[in-house]
Amino acid sequence: MKFFTLLVVALLALNVSATRYHHEHAEISTETAYGHFWAGVEGLMHALEEVIPEPLYHFIHQIYEYMQTVYEMIPHELTTAFNNVCKTWPSYKQFFTPEFVNAADEFFHTMMSVFFPHEFYNFVENIYNHLPKITDLLSKEFLTTLSKHLEHIPVVRESMKQWMLVVEQLMSDAHTHSYKH
Repeated sequence: MKFFTLLVVALLALNVSATRYHHEHAEISTETAYGHFWAGVEGLMHALEEVIPEPLYHFIHQIYEYMQTVYEMIPHELTTAFNNVCKTWPSYKQFFTPEFVNAADEFFHTMMSVFFPHEFYNFVENIYNHLPKITDLLSKEFLTTLSKHLEHIPVVRESMKQWMLVVEQLMSDAHTHSYKH
């Protein structure tokens, strides 16, 4: 069990070093950064070959080859969209910057177009639009009365204050930029 923990830590360290190298050298392309990552993993695999017994190494090597085939099956557009989300990841002070929202929107649209055909997405969207909304089922007085009672519970009150900070940032971002559809 300790070995797998060390393996995961080593892989995370390689990932962090590849990511840090990528951020320090902005002119490096995505393929080069991933090339450095896979080269580091390949070096780790050679080091593991010398240290661990053959049956265990064979098992780990099969997992490594499977990871490579899965990575090769991922479309380039999806990898690029995911990298844009990582590049524009929000800070603690500003949750939803317009760049991050646009990158996340592009990522989800790319993921939707890669994994789901256009017809399937239209079918799901039509079903969603025809379902009744929760506000249609409950009266307006019910939600107002519930919120008045929940204001007196300290845990709920503090959670709602934090949630309102996030919603205020979302609302200001929604008014300041337009979405690409």
